[in-house]
Amino acid sequence: MVKKIKVIHYSWETLAYVGPLLSSLDGLGVDAISAPKWSRKGSIRIALGPIQLFWLRARGFQVINFHFIQEMFRPLYVDTIWWRAIFYMWYKLFLRTAKLLGFKLV
Repeated sequence: MVKKIKVIHYSWETLAYVGPLLSSLDGLGVDAISAPKWSRKGSIRIALGPIQLFWLRARGFQVINFHFIQEMFRPLYVDTIWWRAIFYMWYKLFLRTAKLLGFKLV
């Protein structure tokens, strides 16, 4: 029996192409879903992002499809260079955590 590929899709909003993308992947035998939004508040979502990666990996997801991940976590409303620098350090941590957990990034 061939193990089904599991893809998690990160995007902030349900854009016009997300539904057809997920449907097409499903038609190809790929289990694809949008990432669950554990919180409506951006700062909580940011803090829980790396933890969510562990949870998704434990559930068998192997591939992450990103569509503007910065929009997923909505940090760009900050208006100082320091806060943006902190976000980009977090962003690197998020991506490195995903790679260390064995996710393929698209």
